Amino acid sequence: MSEEAPPPASDPGSNTSTRRLGPRFGPEALETLTQREGTALAAPTWRGWVIGLLSVAVLCKIVPVTDYVLNGTRLTLNVLPFTSIFAVFALVAVYNLGLWLLRKPLGLTRQDIVLVLCMTMVANHLPGHGFMSYFAAETAGVFQFAGTENDWQTNLWPKIDEGLTPRDPVDPNSTAVRPVESFWTGLKADTPVPYGSWAGPYARWALAMMLMYGLMLAICGLLRRQWSEREKLPFPLAQVPDEILDGLDRRTGGAPPYWSDRLAWWGFGIAFLMQSWNALPDYFPMWPELPLKNLDFGWKYLTEPPLNHLNPVWFVIYPSVIALTFLVSSEISFSLWFFYWVLKAAVLVAILGFTLGDTHSYFMWSPYGHKAMFINQGVGALIGMVLAGLWLARGPLKLSLWQALGLEPGGGEAGEEGISPRTLWSLLAICFLGLVGWLVWANIGLLYAIFAVLCLVILVTGVARLVSEGGVFYPQVMCSPIELTTLLAPPATMGAATLVPLTMWSRLAVFDYYRLAPTVPLMTALQIGSLQGVKRRPLYLGIGAAAALSLVLGFFGFFQTVYRAEGGASQGGWVLNDYPVGEYRKLSNSVTAIESYEKRMSEYAAQGKEMPRGEVPQVALRDTKALMWIVVGMVILFGIVVLRSRIFWFPHPIGYVVWAGQRAIGLMWFSFFLGWLIKAAIVKYGGLAVYRRWKRFFVGMIVGEAVCALLWITIAWFRDFRGGYTMHFN
Repeated sequence: MSEEAPPPASDPGSNTSTRRLGPRFGPEALETLTQREGTALAAPTWRGWVIGLLSVAVLCKIVPVTDYVLNGTRLTLNVLPFTSIFAVFALVAVYNLGLWLLRKPLGLTRQDIVLVLCMTMVANHLPGHGFMSYFAAETAGVFQFAGTENDWQTNLWPKIDEGLTPRDPVDPNSTAVRPVESFWTGLKADTPVPYGSWAGPYARWALAMMLMYGLMLAICGLLRRQWSEREKLPFPLAQVPDEILDGLDRRTGGAPPYWSDRLAWWGFGIAFLMQSWNALPDYFPMWPELPLKNLDFGWKYLTEPPLNHLNPVWFVIYPSVIALTFLVSSEISFSLWFFYWVLKAAVLVAILGFTLGDTHSYFMWSPYGHKAMFINQGVGALIGMVLAGLWLARGPLKLSLWQALGLEPGGGEAGEEGISPRTLWSLLAICFLGLVGWLVWANIGLLYAIFAVLCLVILVTGVARLVSEGGVFYPQVMCSPIELTTLLAPPATMGAATLVPLTMWSRLAVFDYYRLAPTVPLMTALQIGSLQGVKRRPLYLGIGAAAALSLVLGFFGFFQTVYRAEGGASQGGWVLNDYPVGEYRKLSNSVTAIESYEKRMSEYAAQGKEMPRGEVPQVALRDTKALMWIVVGMVILFGIVVLRSRIFWFPHPIGYVVWAGQRAIGLMWFSFFLGWLIKAAIVKYGGLAVYRRWKRFFVGMIVGEAVCALLWITIAWFRDFRGGYTMHFN
């Protein structure tokens, strides 16, 4: 359903003659054969733009309320947002209602609906946990939580550019507005929100965010065709709206339109009823709950050695994860749960054979030393996966770069991606250099800035690959550019003046440890646009407009909501409270160790001596253990790739890559297993035709869960209910 026509016989990129290709099928014949509806390439109408921009504006109002006030199901914690799925569901309903009542689709087109979907996908996380919460925590938490019990005021504050953070008056008796303190306590209704105190720092960070978005959009534009049409990645997130929109304009034969298919409604109803059933105990305490989550299984049943070393072992059923797993290949879904148990076996070897730690929890969080032996294997495998992918794409990338530079014809013409190679490469270069310049502006050395941005590019590209190939609905990588940078240049070599701002940027740039990395919605949006025949130029413009509008309106929506909430940010959960305390405590300890080391080095230098090796602190040494495990991960990944080329049944390495975020795979493995098992049974006993029919059932489950989540959020909002049952993935 791509908009690109097959190449003609004279196409220089094709070595196959028309005679060898044989006759081509027309659009109607293809629809009949594939039972999929063809789509003509078209631009969205003005209605799509209006609805898309209004939807983004609405998100900027409701997302802060759901994420920081209601504290139930968060709208920003899914890579395929509930809000975007609901938007498609609602617009298709309006479209069909118009056909039924007025015999016309109320002016809406397929491209309008897709534009709204893509704009909301890109904008959804920015007013919440994707950016605003980490922005506030990073820029203001260091001041709010400084006190006599720590020395942040002396060893952290002077190293932060005043233009990057809001600050309260130094005099505690001053009557001037105290934007930081009141952010965590809340404001009275008659006190104006101090937007002005945040505006300057926010503008600088928003500039960095737009540069990151532009950089990632260019990367996705350069890689999408390679992933979709050459490597044939399944893009399970894109399959969901593609399936929903199937049959919207059908004039010929084929399968019935999606929403007239009973299987789709059965899937919708089952997921909706399951999640609604478990939401009822919030309002009816005696109501029994379906056992979809068991987070105590390991601690309750695996109590004796050696099995107790495996803890935690969780069993969680996520309907949407099962559904997405059904949409990927069986070898991918098998790998996702199989390597989880390989990880558990490796943990036993580490604990029993090398006396490292006592349970799996010991290895789950730290990115340093042997504690990170499994996390960093996953990181190394992720880096290896990206490098291998770039090697596979070297031909098309080289050609498009040569075209952009004018060394090959076609650089200024709209190419296979509907936008010229020169435009994409120019966007990439401008945003890359702009982001490096922004980091230098924040007092970070040029070489460190370049390396950190390169690390970010590799990591976010890898996360997009995980989701596009494996449907990993909760991607997580416990590694940021600052960890990779300090592996090569220890913190003491870097210096505290560089370490502090680079750490702040790194934490914001990873979007909640990559679970909300923009490359995922951007790549998915471009793929959906390709499948549904949306012209590229308006699609790119719509994505950019959505991100920019969300950054502007999200600023006001976020601060208005948090300042007016009872208790302010103190009631905003982990990310606004425990997170900045923990992060700045670790950073402060590193700065203290660096300054102590520099002082002692000066003392030894004054005496004409060298510091003994045994007195050199960890901040002045490379973490060779962590670096070793990253290299081990890369080697193992390449080894698996080689084995798969020789042994056809050898497992796919994607399950090994997700070791980079072990909480995520721990929560998801059982749903991956169920999705794999169900698909394997259907394919074995029903064949491919039955599998295609049942795709609609599982897509219906995703839609049903999204509609259910928004229904119960609305009920909680009107009843002023806080907390309770959650349907997001955390």
